[in-house]
Amino acid sequence: MKTRNLIFGAISFMIILVVTNCKTDHSDSVASKSAVKDVSVTGQELFRLNCAGCHGVNRKGNPPTYPSLVNIKTKQSKVDIVAQVKNGKGSMPSLAHLSDEEI
Repeated sequence: MKTRNLIFGAISFMIILVVTNCKTDHSDSVASKSAVKDVSVTGQELFRLNCAGCHGVNRKGNPPTYPSLVNIKTKQSKVDIVAQVKNGKGSMPSLAHLSDEEI
């Protein structure tokens, strides 16, 4: 039992040591800066993250609560769509955290 406790303590100590050493700040490294610049999110991924929860992955929605976005360009102008995404409307929340490019 004593040996088991010593082994457990040694393993716990090594895990703590490894975890604390892994938390180094790499924000000044060239690799980190270039990795951040190369990150891009597709429109499909943005939709999945911000819209699909209500409007569905297939964009068909669940009318009348969540309207379909299929052929939305024939129902609303681009200006109105952008304004609604930025400001929200009715039960739709504002997605102001999205940039103009992302919208």
